[in-house]
Amino acid sequence: MSIIFTTGPIDNTNLDLGNVEVRVRNTDPSNSASVSVRFLDESSSPESLIDSDSFMVDASRTESELYSVAALSSFLIEVEVNLENRSDIITTSAVHPTVTAFNGSSEFVQFIRLMVSSPEVLQDIDYPVTPQLNLFLPDFIKCKRPISGDVSLNGVPQAGVDVSFMSNTSGVSFMPNPSTTDMNGDYVTTVVVTPSKPTTETSITASATVDGQNVQSVGITEVLCLLLYVTNSESNDVSVIDASTNMVIDTITGITNPTGIAANTETGLVYVANNDFFLSVIDATTNLIINTITAGDGVFIFGIAVNESENLIYLANTGTNVIGNTVTVVDGTSNLIIDTVTVSDNVIEPAEPNGIAVDQQRNLIYVTSTIGIVSVIDGDIGFVITATVTVGGTPLGIAVNESTNKIYVGTDGLFESGPVAVIDGASFVVIATISAGISPTGVALNEDSNIVYVTNLLSDNVSVIDGNLDVVTATIFISDTLGDITFSEDLNNIYVVNSFVYVIDADTNMVTTTISVGDNPIGVTFL
Repeated sequence: MSIIFTTGPIDNTNLDLGNVEVRVRNTDPSNSASVSVRFLDESSSPESLIDSDSFMVDASRTESELYSVAALSSFLIEVEVNLENRSDIITTSAVHPTVTAFNGSSEFVQFIRLMVSSPEVLQDIDYPVTPQLNLFLPDFIKCKRPISGDVSLNGVPQAGVDVSFMSNTSGVSFMPNPSTTDMNGDYVTTVVVTPSKPTTETSITASATVDGQNVQSVGITEVLCLLLYVTNSESNDVSVIDASTNMVIDTITGITNPTGIAANTETGLVYVANNDFFLSVIDATTNLIINTITAGDGVFIFGIAVNESENLIYLANTGTNVIGNTVTVVDGTSNLIIDTVTVSDNVIEPAEPNGIAVDQQRNLIYVTSTIGIVSVIDGDIGFVITATVTVGGTPLGIAVNESTNKIYVGTDGLFESGPVAVIDGASFVVIATISAGISPTGVALNEDSNIVYVTNLLSDNVSVIDGNLDVVTATIFISDTLGDITFSEDLNNIYVVNSFVYVIDADTNMVTTTISVGDNPIGVTFL
């Protein structure tokens, strides 16, 4: 006796399908299964057999066959499972044929449902009662969200069952784990996503043992958890904002006069320049200060950057003591200063470096100085200055587009409508100057769309620059003096700091939310 599964005729008139995979899974731990697959052309009359395969699927194994359907306008697949000399109950419940369709580029298109073509064969079989474990997932989980499900046996809710959870994505955990079902067979746990986690497709598996049988349920969702850190110079603390809700979730104290801030998403650490001479290290999983490094001298809000690839932190020192006029390089592993780079030897007019940005791809560090220059430090050859670019004005904020190898500098303009200088990273030459608002300072960019955002300190607005044409395409007005700025590609939002944190939708260039933080917020970064 055999059971025949069939897809029924599959329409492929538009020839969108390229290949189909027939996969047969045998979950019986003791016995192999004899399987035959027949592939038929339904576009002819009568239908014709194109291919057939017979094979054994060993115990607890999966076998598959691939068939080309690119030239067929209609086809049908039959999978025959032989029940001879085997327990009918075990065979029918343990052997599972599936059919998956792909397009001509081998991209997944759909699963094709199989039906039993002769159900009368199965009518006299006493099937075992299989527990049912349901897992209900939302399409998106941001940082923390409850999920639920239920457990039943033959339609009866099962109480007191421990349901365990696992994920294929690092930084995703569950509280509690396991979760125990209540009198209604329901369970609840909370998915906790550890920052920094960009949008990531995640598989979540729930498993339990019911009536001596192991059951699982697997669901797919997307997880995201980004935190925004803001330095508040007058309240001497750092605000932590859940970017998915725009709510302040923590305040980190123990820092005096914090200014610049940067984060390493690879290590989950946040670095805060403060009290003129210190660099505080914050663990984002706990939001606690885990180290304080004596490094820096008057680091400005744009004067700190992280090279995640090298795990190095760079500080632009504007101070006037012995380490002023330099860039400090800190090892993020040892928390030790490994180099100090002098930006200018001019004693009469010190450079006063105050802005810094990193090209991780080329391991270059770009430093703005108040004397109107951008210094280029090569991290591959011992942190040596290999070029100096004159941009004029009082350059402050700077950002690097590694994709286009262009560097954008806010030249401040000395209280005038100063330009944004564009440097070619290949030749280290200014290739364009863009008229922005009054006193352009902070710079952020969206590398995916090649759009540059510049805060204009004294005209209370943000210039939106098309990086393909290097022209201003829009102006976002905000009624306050603007400072630091950052952009999230995952959320497609711009964040601007002044008396508050303004959240701007990058699609509409409209302010959507205003977040209250500490006193005199000035620096901002993402993790």
